[in-house]
Amino acid sequence: MTHPAPSSRRVAIINDGRSYVGPALARMLADRGHACHVITKNPGNRLPAEEPVDGVEVHRVSSAAGGFWRNWPHVNAEARRRLSALVDAASAPTLIVAH
Repeated sequence: MTHPAPSSRRVAIINDGRSYVGPALARMLADRGHACHVITKNPGNRLPAEEPVDGVEVHRVSSAAGGFWRNWPHVNAEARRRLSALVDAASAPTLIVAH
């Protein structure tokens, strides 16, 4: 079901890839006309670094052994770079959610 958005927003969701809530929220908001981005880990670095999935732009950061959040200091630079690019390029207000 597609709903018209009263005003388009840019949404960035940071997700560790284990929860379905972040991606589900992103798909729901994309269906309502918002530009949604999910920043998540790339398990085994096997998936594309960026790709659209169900109307959501997925940005994957390289994952290191030990888990996404445990290695956050190591992956933080890449995740921060991608998030900064999204925020800096935003012409609409940006909502950032970490889940």
